Amino acid sequence: MRKPAVLSLAVGALLALPVAVPPAYAAPPTSASIQTTFDQLDPQRLLTVAVQVASPDGVKEVRGLLNDRSQNGYYDTVPFTRTAGTAEDGTWTLTYHLDAEQHPGSGAVIVEMVSGTGEISRRVAPFTNCYRTQFTEMAADPGVMDYDTPVVHASGRLLLQRSRDVAPEPVPAGTAIMGLTKPVATDGDGRFAVDLNRVPSASASVPSSNERLCGSSAWVPYRTVRQEILLEARQTSPSPTPAGGEITIEGTVRRRSASGLVPDGGQKVAVGMIVSGGNKYYNAESAADGTFRVTFPVAKGGSWNAWSPETDFTEASNVVRGEPDQRTGTPVFSGIKAGSPVERNGLVGITGRLTRSENGTPAPIGRTTLDIEFSPDGKTGWTKVSDSGWVSDDGEVSSFEYATRDGYWRLRYRGDTTTKPGYSPAVYVDVRTDTYFYDFNAAPEPVRKGGTLTVSGKLYRRPGDDWTPFPSGAKVAIQFRADGATTWTTMGTTTTGKNGVFRKQFTASKKGAWRATYAGDATYMPRTSDADNVEVGIRTLFTSAFNASPEPVRAGASLKVAGKLVRFINNNWVHAGSGAVIQIQFKASGSSTWTTLGTTKTTSAGTFARTFKAVKDGTWRAVYTGNSTYLPSTGPTDYVDVR
Repeated sequence: MRKPAVLSLAVGALLALPVAVPPAYAAPPTSASIQTTFDQLDPQRLLTVAVQVASPDGVKEVRGLLNDRSQNGYYDTVPFTRTAGTAEDGTWTLTYHLDAEQHPGSGAVIVEMVSGTGEISRRVAPFTNCYRTQFTEMAADPGVMDYDTPVVHASGRLLLQRSRDVAPEPVPAGTAIMGLTKPVATDGDGRFAVDLNRVPSASASVPSSNERLCGSSAWVPYRTVRQEILLEARQTSPSPTPAGGEITIEGTVRRRSASGLVPDGGQKVAVGMIVSGGNKYYNAESAADGTFRVTFPVAKGGSWNAWSPETDFTEASNVVRGEPDQRTGTPVFSGIKAGSPVERNGLVGITGRLTRSENGTPAPIGRTTLDIEFSPDGKTGWTKVSDSGWVSDDGEVSSFEYATRDGYWRLRYRGDTTTKPGYSPAVYVDVRTDTYFYDFNAAPEPVRKGGTLTVSGKLYRRPGDDWTPFPSGAKVAIQFRADGATTWTTMGTTTTGKNGVFRKQFTASKKGAWRATYAGDATYMPRTSDADNVEVGIRTLFTSAFNASPEPVRAGASLKVAGKLVRFINNNWVHAGSGAVIQIQFKASGSSTWTTLGTTKTTSAGTFARTFKAVKDGTWRAVYTGNSTYLPSTGPTDYVDVR
């Protein structure tokens, strides 16, 4: 397109057309700038060129040589007039009437500046001599082009204006109009028309070859609407497909037309094989019924996607993705089991092994994670609960998840590049209400042999978030394990009373541990209490008469340790009698360790004494280890300062 009506060009702008310039002239050191003004709607069509020239030798003459596209030399030479300044630094101006009929189109004024010494320099002042044009009455019928309506009838009118004081007039008949897929000629009134077939957009323009008419253009006023494309694709070749083999993707292409979804024939379909390190693409074209088929080699570890690209009249389709199954290994779960029953909101532990079978040969799958899934009936409604299942390096399965209701659990191996996905056998887990023993106790402690031992406690349940006592009637077994034994024996049973309380009395015969057990039922979890160890025998005690003397004592002198052991018989403390072995123990000052320095025996009055050599400061005590009848005891301590 040509420049607007008024042109203002700096000296550096050169005309983009051949200009005949005499080659004999040199370029002297004269500075100059040019300003060109031409109003295409000026009735006089006057071209004005102003040259600002500076030369130390002065400027003797400035002249303009007019040239047009014909390249037949100069058609006129016109002198410039100095309109300002001096010969050494002044402004020279040329005014010239341009004739668009005789010399239309692109032209130039070759400005020659002659210095006082006769040297000539030149500059080029380009211009465009044409009549202004404009497109009017542009129309399109219909105003929308789409896949189902591919033809639009375009029309318009082209006018030219010779000057601003006369109205625009139709261009001459036969004027070519470009840009509408093929040349169109105007009629005597400047009008033109053409049918546009599957042209997404078009504009009418004046060709540059028509030099008398200034360039202009206008869009044909219609819009293109793209229709939706729906693509379906699937792998139809056998699966699994080893790396290097071929897969076939088949599918259909449908277009959402004004009347609904219809098969779309002739639509391009691209299928890409996406792999690490570089993708490969394969093309197909849908048949008349919209179907397509592509076969290509499979890359290891790759995936494929298929889509129909956007066109002028259809949108890009949805993308269908798939992954060729290249896995030949099969996961094998074995020994899968789960702890059952389990308390509500308690952890279900699922264990077993997972290996990979390749042609019947087992191999480790290696460290990986598993999905844990749950179903109420083991058949339908399988739901992924978490992905916290774990397989160790040697294939051991260890999975834990919280259970809220009865049902079936299974593990899912998601597969990898060599092994298919797979499921473990389902295992049933019975979820029950949790139970717990509070305040379990066997008393008194210690108890004499043959005495009465009372075992008591409370049995609680948790049907919701809070613990509540069991109702009356829950059966509780009381069990005993003697010291040194490994098995528990049920000594009797009782039932809970109000607020879950239970109590049972026994005759103490030997020392050992007592506990309570609840067997549970279909609603409640079984539970065992903590054990309570009870010493059985006659209690013994060192009286306050225990003493180590003298205090203080000289180093190396004798130190006597003496005291008395008594026994609790028939609710009275009596002396122990003769023969009870007493250990005399010492802990040196600053030490935390007790050392037995010697033993002695009680007299018939239960007293005892033993003499030692005083060596260092420290604390003394007496210890009775007891026997099958009498309980052990440790006496009070006595500190002795050795000097």
